[in-house]
Amino acid sequence: MFQNIQKQLLLKYPLLWNTKFIPMMVIGIAMNLIYFLIGYYDGTIDFTGEYYYGDNDSEVLGFGFLIATILLLLWFWFYSKNNSFKAIYLKSKNALFFEFIQVVVIFILFFNFFIVYKIGVQLHNRSYFSYEEAKKRCEIIGLADIFIDGSFSQTELDSVKMGMIYKDSIKNDSVHDACLSNDRIFHKVDMIFDNKKYLKYSLINRNSRKFEINSYQEDSANVKKLKRNIISNKKETLKFLQSYLAIVKEHELHTNLDATTWYNQVVKAPNFTNYKIIFPYTYHVEQQNNKAYYLNHFDYDAYENNYRKEDKYIFNEKYVNENNIKYSKFYVEHHLLHDKYGIISNAYSYRYFRLSELLIFNGMAFMLAVFVFTFRISNLKKWFISIVVFGVLSIAYGIIANLINNEDVLFPLFAISTFLIFWMYLFVIIRRKKGKSFSEIILNICIWSIPMLLPFIYYFMQELYIDYVYVYQYGVVDPIRKAFKDHVDVMFSVNFLVSILLMYFMSKTIRTWKGISEE
Repeated sequence: MFQNIQKQLLLKYPLLWNTKFIPMMVIGIAMNLIYFLIGYYDGTIDFTGEYYYGDNDSEVLGFGFLIATILLLLWFWFYSKNNSFKAIYLKSKNALFFEFIQVVVIFILFFNFFIVYKIGVQLHNRSYFSYEEAKKRCEIIGLADIFIDGSFSQTELDSVKMGMIYKDSIKNDSVHDACLSNDRIFHKVDMIFDNKKYLKYSLINRNSRKFEINSYQEDSANVKKLKRNIISNKKETLKFLQSYLAIVKEHELHTNLDATTWYNQVVKAPNFTNYKIIFPYTYHVEQQNNKAYYLNHFDYDAYENNYRKEDKYIFNEKYVNENNIKYSKFYVEHHLLHDKYGIISNAYSYRYFRLSELLIFNGMAFMLAVFVFTFRISNLKKWFISIVVFGVLSIAYGIIANLINNEDVLFPLFAISTFLIFWMYLFVIIRRKKGKSFSEIILNICIWSIPMLLPFIYYFMQELYIDYVYVYQYGVVDPIRKAFKDHVDVMFSVNFLVSILLMYFMSKTIRTWKGISEE
């Protein structure tokens, strides 16, 4: 069947047969489908499992590029066996451009497996709950930090104490800078909430933990609403604790709390101090099938830069939190729950892939397609000479620009000037219609310059503006510099479309150049 398809392609669509486009499309789609399924599997969330310590991106990229490289090398071997451009075949005027487009599509298909993998991961992450349900649950879990072991908001600066330090300072600084230089920043011991004072370490000054799926404004409003309920509405507070514990129970996580016990241990009106600190992990022993088992967790050791298993599985009341306060005997597996819902939150908060990732992979695919395309139209020896000339010029320009100590401006300027000179030389040869013997090297470099020209011009203009026009002003955002920085992705997107358009005209130029005599 496959041989029959290839035969029909050879007879009816020789260009498709020549590029092996159909079989490569089938293989490429199959590869992307496999990576989508792998991504979907990797997107599984085990709510009772270990903490999330990162993704498998490096392994997926490394192995995927290895497979893609092997497949593309095999394709290139078959593709290079028959070169219609160098043979006397009847071809349409746009056949060379269509061949280039097919090569680009093949490379793009094999270079976007990682994007497809990320889509699979994120789709599975999102499949657990709808956006509305995930948003609601993340709101509850984030607010629960207030009742467990959340951090405290910073109170206002004590202007009286700091003013006294400033008075004794001989420095002509602001009050804050003078106190900062003396390492003596003072904050008030209380805070104001709804026109009432509470101590800094009261429950009312506790912070929630933010999820990306909820905006800062939403978080602030939800925190205020919950704290008002804590102060004056026991029924609503108990309802909130019950909703949180329902999530814990749903995912079969561990706790020795119920809503009433939790409320009584934590909410201590009217000052909301002297509350119990709830242990947010589960280092304890349980019985299952008459056998003791440990709930193993792994913590990240920032000093050793690795993961280590904590040797504290059985809960011990000697454990203290970051404020050196002892935990109570009550616990809930909160950090693990927050970790898992953080994955779902991020899946809804970010795109399936970043535009920069798409542009990087497709840019690499386009450049390789251009190199393969020039190999097809060029003599092998002169193709290698073109690479050498291109490399020598790049190194030379880099050294010169570095010696002058202005490589950010000079290197792109040298590159743009060289490309324009080569293009002018090529058009002179085509216009004269003779003496093309040395122009093949120039032709290759001109084709390679097509996807590089616009980025070099953009980068040159940006650096020229920063070095010679832009004047730094503290606290002032320069709109032109910001525009250059914010529109890099747009520039590369436009460059991709412009490059394809230029390759269309270049394919016609190549046909004209092909007919010029060597002398």
